[in-house]
Amino acid sequence: MKKYNIVWLFIDGVRTYYSDDDRSRLKFMDEFSKESIEFKNVVTSAPSTFMSLSAMMSGMPSYFINRNFDDFRFDKDRIPSLTMDLSQNGYNNYSFLMHPQTRETMINIFPMVPRKYWAKGLTHRNWWSNDDIFNCVEKTLKIGVKNPSFFFVDYNCRHDFEISDKVKKTYKMFNDFGYNEDNTIFILCSDHGYPDSSKESGKPEYYTKNNLTHDLILTDDNIMIPFFIKYPGCKKGLTVDKTICSIDLYQTIIDIIGLEKNDNLIGKSLKPLMEGDNSSYNIEFHRTDSRLALQTGRGTSIRNHNYKYCCYQDNIRGGGLEEFFDIIDDPLEKNNLIDNEKYEDIINTFKNEYLKSEQYFLNYQIKYLMDVFKKTNKNIKNYKSIIIIDSANSIFTNILYKVLNSLYEEQTIYIVTIANKKEDFIKDVNEEFIIEVNIENLHQIQKLDVFLESKIDLIITPLDPVKKNKNLISKIKKISSKDKMFVDYNLAGYKQPVLASEIKRFRAAWPFLKQEPLAFLHYMYKIFIGAFRRLKRLFLK
Repeated sequence: MKKYNIVWLFIDGVRTYYSDDDRSRLKFMDEFSKESIEFKNVVTSAPSTFMSLSAMMSGMPSYFINRNFDDFRFDKDRIPSLTMDLSQNGYNNYSFLMHPQTRETMINIFPMVPRKYWAKGLTHRNWWSNDDIFNCVEKTLKIGVKNPSFFFVDYNCRHDFEISDKVKKTYKMFNDFGYNEDNTIFILCSDHGYPDSSKESGKPEYYTKNNLTHDLILTDDNIMIPFFIKYPGCKKGLTVDKTICSIDLYQTIIDIIGLEKNDNLIGKSLKPLMEGDNSSYNIEFHRTDSRLALQTGRGTSIRNHNYKYCCYQDNIRGGGLEEFFDIIDDPLEKNNLIDNEKYEDIINTFKNEYLKSEQYFLNYQIKYLMDVFKKTNKNIKNYKSIIIIDSANSIFTNILYKVLNSLYEEQTIYIVTIANKKEDFIKDVNEEFIIEVNIENLHQIQKLDVFLESKIDLIITPLDPVKKNKNLISKIKKISSKDKMFVDYNLAGYKQPVLASEIKRFRAAWPFLKQEPLAFLHYMYKIFIGAFRRLKRLFLK
């Protein structure tokens, strides 16, 4: 194993090409390309920061592994991460993160640099500017760290026209402190691009008209990212045209330093490709997803070197909207060829690739969640009739049904859903086991047992982690049944979900809170006030 230091210079939202705004390719990139390897065609796994970072650090498509924001913390027993892998092999991790939500939500992936290295006046709760990040890096290097080290330096090019010079100064500073081409891997890249205002998809009126944010747009200016890597002995000035994906970075880094490759990852090492072996990389299609698996507004693109297929499953622009572009002849993506008979065969190839990856995702989710459910719910075999209340997300309800149906074949499993959603399930569920409730809101159910002749043994209700769910929980508790179970999107079961969710959030936030005393006090204050208000309401009744 070669314990090279790793310096990852990460700039949020930079395009691959020069343009007239602050999302343009950085001038420093041209300088750096002369002493590094530049990949010209890199597809990001997601056009949003959290999803993109989770894909890079896990070597897995973000859509496959992330069902909600809790997933960004990474369960080390389920999802490996680059930093965890490095840590287990003697590396010290130092992350300089700009966004407070990133620092809290992704703390297991990016262990924060200790407080002694922070610039004066910084807290966990505020945004750190590019200057703050630079000052922290400088202070860290001056005080000194234990090597081998992994540094993740998070900059943002938005509204900072001097960011190119700052990145250049940061790179030079690492060199001045002894991190050089003999002992260090340098990575320079972005998480996603940004819609270009010179194109239709980047104009403000396009956003407004279609009710979109940048992370929902799948044009190349948004999903293609700059990527450069420099490591001891690499071929300086080399450019690689082969189309790759951001999920390949994990395997590439551990391959360079000589760690054992992880066969569970979808990403593939680029090291043979950088050494001239073009036959080593045989992945043609690359997937980008605009949302987490269970979020609405989902959009997916499947791209290879020449073409791109887009499917907006439930996007605000219209469910099932499809697009197909010839990237070579139409780089601005103005001509949608989805109905062009000339391209019918190649379009079908892309559609099949999309459907194949969707099935892979489902199989991955079902296998993992089945194992979780086996471990946490061993007594469910005692139940004869099970009802799933479709209260959160139909995709997840389908997954939950398949998990239960696979594990417990003798049980009768019903799905209760609101009217007009029956079509979401009839492919996989016998129609007689789907109960439609002809009311506007599923949460208004008072007596579910009137729909069934036999007594309900178990009601299992998936909860949307974003919503408070208090009204739904109170309604479900009034339904007559032998037992009730509330599950989150990781199939963790709770009898008292409100209390359990608070405990879970506290545990998840603890690595963050213990580094920030004021944040801890503020957190405890909120808990105290909430408990006081509940007691007050109870006594007033």
